Amino acid sequence: MIAITVFIAQTAGYIREVFSRYLTDEVVANLLENPDGLKRDCQRRKVTILMSDLRGFSAISERSEPETISAMLNI
Repeated sequence: MIAITVFIAQTAGYIREVFSRYLTDEVVANLLENPDGLKRDCQRRKVTILMSDLRGFSAISERSEPETISAMLNI
């Protein structure tokens, strides 16, 4: 029983670490509390998406290493 509890805690920690890079803490907590939210069923929703570009980013990214670009975007 202890091993299962430890495994679940480690898995939750890993999921929190990975998803928190891309989602808010509130969304990650919701996913951990409600695993059904990870199902890939189809849902029709109205959403708004903002797409933007950074001036000169393409030129910089073509000249830089992927690790540098990743670090820059994470800032």
